[in-house]
Amino acid sequence: MEELFESLKTDESIRWAVDVIDPRELSAKMLRKSKINLNEISHDSAIGLIKKALDPRVLISEVYLDTVGDAKKYRGKLSERFANIKFVVAKKADILYPVVSGASIVAKVNKVFSTVLWDKISR
Repeated sequence: MEELFESLKTDESIRWAVDVIDPRELSAKMLRKSKINLNEISHDSAIGLIKKALDPRVLISEVYLDTVGDAKKYRGKLSERFANIKFVVAKKADILYPVVSGASIVAKVNKVFSTVLWDKISR
């Protein structure tokens, strides 16, 4: 997987970003009085990443996502916020769409890196 990640990093036609959420933030959101579930946290993360990707020099016409919760509701939520973007939200999107497979690789490698880093910090 790291080999694939390295090839994604060197491909100048591909741009990507990650949103690493502090585990303490996850716990705080899930345990507070007005709880926020993991699906909502994931949706907010995706929305934040899309906002960061919006740039007048870059045309974003389509976004492909693996579903978190109900695909139709998730697509609707995204379409309301970003009316000029076509959203494809599907179960097993990482199997169906190569771009999501690439995003999955980036996420998994960053998850491993973040976990190792958190482990070192917490000691």
